[in-house]
Amino acid sequence: MRSVQRRIPTVEIDFTDARLTGHGGWVFLGRLFERLGLARRLAEAVRLKRRRRGATDAQMLLSLAASQVAGGGALSDVDVLRADGVGRTLLGLERVPDSRRLGEYLGRFTAEVVEALEGVVQSVARALVPSVVEHEVTERGYVPVFVDGSAIEVEGRLFERAARGHDGRVQYWLHGVFVGGAWVAGRLDFPKRAFRLDWLYHAVCQLE
Repeated sequence: MRSVQRRIPTVEIDFTDARLTGHGGWVFLGRLFERLGLARRLAEAVRLKRRRRGATDAQMLLSLAASQVAGGGALSDVDVLRADGVGRTLLGLERVPDSRRLGEYLGRFTAEVVEALEGVVQSVARALVPSVVEHEVTERGYVPVFVDGSAIEVEGRLFERAARGHDGRVQYWLHGVFVGGAWVAGRLDFPKRAFRLDWLYHAVCQLE
């Protein structure tokens, strides 16, 4: 039996002065941030920063959002964006916090701040949904609306200061509403709150 000899490919190492990033798709996300005026919306709704130095409220939240969109599942992923000068330029972010600062910032969130942030999400959804609805009506002849519920296990080992409910059971569920391919709403603890789809109803009626 003839032996198979492996051929080791030749690897050439070179240097370049070009500015590169591993997340070229951020250019589209940056344009979306700009087109929706997301930095302005966040700055008007969320005001947790106590000092003017460092990243602003909007830059904090947009940095986190960009890291999540890029597939990051931990706060430390924002450090990758912080070190990526090209990525910051594509996203239009002048300053990006490190993960420690971002963690401290998120730790100051209150129910009121979460509600304000939710208001920003709803305003963005209202801006996008009419176009999504129009596309779905044109392509399908109807508008698919899907409500999804997923259980989220919350343990103190995974999240700081998080624990199970007083009855010992996992208490958090994530419920999302999808209009076509657009995720337009999401809530935790669904039994305690109800979705507000009145804005969706009016958006559909405006197109009829």
